[in-house]
Amino acid sequence: MKNEFKKIFTLLMLLLTSYYLYPQGYGMVLNESFENGIPQDWVQEKISGDISWVVEAQDLVHPSNAFDGQKRLVFRNETKTTQKAITRLILPVVDLSQLYQPILVLAHAQDRWASDFDTLKVLYRTSEKNPWIELKVFDKPLNRWQLDTLRLNGATKEYQIALEAIDNLGHGIVLDNVQIRSTPNCIKPYNIRFTEVSNNAVTLNWLGAFDAPSFAVRLSTVKYDIEQIDALATSDFVFSAD
Repeated sequence: MKNEFKKIFTLLMLLLTSYYLYPQGYGMVLNESFENGIPQDWVQEKISGDISWVVEAQDLVHPSNAFDGQKRLVFRNETKTTQKAITRLILPVVDLSQLYQPILVLAHAQDRWASDFDTLKVLYRTSEKNPWIELKVFDKPLNRWQLDTLRLNGATKEYQIALEAIDNLGHGIVLDNVQIRSTPNCIKPYNIRFTEVSNNAVTLNWLGAFDAPSFAVRLSTVKYDIEQIDALATSDFVFSAD
C-alpha cells in the first residue's frame, strides 16, 4: 500500500510542479544578476559627466566578491579626480498589476575612499511620459553587501525604475541581484482536499504560495495533533520533495 501511495504522490508532484512554476513567473517580473552582462533593454542616461555602469568579474574589490554568482554591476570613477558624474541606469517598464504587494529587491555597496563615498538613488515613474520621483536615497557608506527591499508605489501596468549613481570620488557603487517581485508569502497550504479515494490510493490537492520552497506528506493510520507532527523527523515522512 505504501508503494501505491508513492506512485500516486509522484504523479501528483509532476502536476504540482507545473502548477508552481506558473505562480513563480507570475510573482516576479524582473530578476537580474548580470551573469550575462547588462540586459539590452536596460538604458544608461548620463545626466552629467561620462562614467558608465559596467559589469565586472575579475579583481573584485570593495567588497571582494559578487553578491550572487560571479559578476556584478559597478559605477566607479577611475580618474582619481572629482567629476561629480551622475548616470541613471533605467530598467525596462514592468507591469505591477499582476504582483501582490510589489517590491524592489537589490544588493548594493558603496565603500568610502578616505572620507568620500558615492551616493545611490532609486527613482520611479508610473509611465514613461511622467517625471521621475525619488523613492529612496542611500547616502551612507557601505563597505560590504547590503540587501534592501523597497515597497513600490501603485499597481500600474507601466512602472519603471531608475538607479541613479552620483560620483563623489568614493570606491564606487556595486549592484547585484536586482528583482521586482511580489512580497514573499510562505503561508501554510490550505484548501486541502482528498479525491479519488480507494482502498489503496488517494489524490491529495491543496493550494499554497509560490514562495514555499518544499513540502512534505506523511501517511498514517494514527491521528496526530500539530505538536506531534512538528516533532516528527524527516525520515518519518513517506514522501518529501522540493
